[in-house]
Amino acid sequence: MIRSMNQSKRRRLLVAVLVLALVLALAPVALATWTTINTNNGVVDTTWGSPDYSDTCTFTSRQVDEIKDAWVRWDGDNLYFRIDTCAAPPLTPKAPGPSSPAMRAIAAIDCNNDGDFTDGDTTSPPNGDRLVVYFDEGGSSPPNPGMVHVVSGTGAPLGIAFDNTYSEKVPTSSPTSIEWRVPAGAIYAACRPTTAPRNIRFATVEVGATSTTIDQTTANIQWFNPIDYGDLNNPDPATNTCTGYPTRLPCDGARHGVVAGAAILGSTVDPDQGNLHGPTALADDLTNTGSADDEDGVAGTRGFVWTTGAGGGSLTFSITGGSGYLNCWIDWNGFNAFGDAGEQVITNEAVSPGTYSLSFNVPVSPLNLFYARCRVSPSTGAGVTGPIYGGEVEDHRLLPQTSALSISKPNASDVQLSWSDLSASDSYNLYRSPNPYFNLGDAGVTLLTGSPFADPPVTDAGVLGNASDDNYFYVMTKRRVADSTTYESAPSNTVGLFEFALVPGTP
Repeated sequence: MIRSMNQSKRRRLLVAVLVLALVLALAPVALATWTTINTNNGVVDTTWGSPDYSDTCTFTSRQVDEIKDAWVRWDGDNLYFRIDTCAAPPLTPKAPGPSSPAMRAIAAIDCNNDGDFTDGDTTSPPNGDRLVVYFDEGGSSPPNPGMVHVVSGTGAPLGIAFDNTYSEKVPTSSPTSIEWRVPAGAIYAACRPTTAPRNIRFATVEVGATSTTIDQTTANIQWFNPIDYGDLNNPDPATNTCTGYPTRLPCDGARHGVVAGAAILGSTVDPDQGNLHGPTALADDLTNTGSADDEDGVAGTRGFVWTTGAGGGSLTFSITGGSGYLNCWIDWNGFNAFGDAGEQVITNEAVSPGTYSLSFNVPVSPLNLFYARCRVSPSTGAGVTGPIYGGEVEDHRLLPQTSALSISKPNASDVQLSWSDLSASDSYNLYRSPNPYFNLGDAGVTLLTGSPFADPPVTDAGVLGNASDDNYFYVMTKRRVADSTTYESAPSNTVGLFEFALVPGTP
């Protein structure tokens, strides 16, 4: 149900917002866990828990408009609000129509974290504040218990309104409750919870010939639930349709509320705003350059050669934090989805901190580049999309190891390395290291093939017969020439590990 605001209404909301812009007086309350509220079942939910703001009822008159308790809740899909007033009913009944005199309940969100709630959306993407306004529609026919309208911090209309399925007023209890919700997709990405908390305040406002704030919360409630999203390619064209893999929030992308101590993939999890994606599945790490690499929990199993058939593929998973369940999908046919037969390769695998190498069936010839999504979560049943409280999602572009590297000694001092030339669109590099299980950027790692990438065989000269030499280990990486004119960045495209130890001084 979409409604526009007239100029008079905009002015009224502006007054309400300006009144809300107070100096932060009390310490904010941090919110925890995700809670789903039913805003269309005729009763106030019992799942709200303890209020995030409470006050004593001190008004000698107009207690009907005095805020007693306030709540903010979030479940990865919707932002929920609730107000309890000191006497029933909480909003004065009004005639049908949004312009007639009535009470309004307002939740103001300081989206840009500048300490006030008055900023309009002046840039693209917007970086101002948001108001979520509850309208009492009690006088409408048929009765409509409420409307939720989202506007900018200066009262400018945003064309976002929701009908009574998003709100309800229950006038039979005292203190009386109002509860409503706003889909997360209606709030732009910069205002969604990330590593920076967002402050929220409530107010009851009398809108009529004049606009008067009757009561408001004197402390900010803090909305702070950082979320980890995937980053598989999910373009956002002008039509805002969901093409590519389901990654962004408007496309119900896989997302996890970051919870301390929960099981995660690798050593760290990196929250973002749900708008990162790209063809290399590296947008998260490339964008959040100041943080550690959080795509560190999934890799091809070292030394495992992928083949078609049962048990033909293997991935290695690093789990830290707590215990949980692992699910993983591979898009075998390249249709930008994971719903086809055989594409869920790992299902509800129980894991705890440690390293796991898990094999699975490979239904197609493993000579190509594949895209994968893996999730670890506190409970079973994770899907390829949707929100989960706790855990982590990692999206990857896989270049599976499909040919074993062989080693030979053409003479007393040289080593020759060979492999199968898998495809005309594949090319390879070889690296040597004095240490096993190395990363390509480590000290002492030497590129043997130069540039461009090489075809087999490659000779590493003069490494045998020298008693002072350490052991040597080799790794091969692959680039698909057909996919890009530039070399793929290492080590994300390491093709498993091909390591061969050379005993020092042995011909």
